[in-house]
Amino acid sequence: MPNDAMAIGLKFLTGRRLTVEELRQRMKRRGVESVECEEALNRLIDLGLLDDRAYAHDMVADALERGKHGPLGVRARLLRRGFAPDLISEMLKEGEDVWQVIALRVAQEYDREDERDRVRLMRRLHREGFASPIIQRTLNSADRHDSA
Repeated sequence: MPNDAMAIGLKFLTGRRLTVEELRQRMKRRGVESVECEEALNRLIDLGLLDDRAYAHDMVADALERGKHGPLGVRARLLRRGFAPDLISEMLKEGEDVWQVIALRVAQEYDREDERDRVRLMRRLHREGFASPIIQRTLNSADRHDSA
């Protein structure tokens, strides 16, 4: 049966990346016993076919490149995918400086002299997963930009 578990794991990984937790859940739904599942997962990790660290890094890099969501939004997405919270924190820390730049880029879409637009900007940044300190710095930066 361990070969069956391995075959099931490989089938699920064909054409898509999964986290260890996502693959574990799929294999269990297919009826793979816990011990066989864990053995297959460990073998797939050893073979380099399952790598949560590389996958999380790529997802964070993609989020930074797209420049749409803040760190809290990306964290929620990664948690839903089954990444370990410690790994998520480590990966998000790598892009720490970029989140502010992304928020400032979003701010350019708003008339910062209009109070209603400032509120809309604040709500959008919050909705997109930017933390309060980033939002505040963005609004303060807008104030400095307007008075220059």
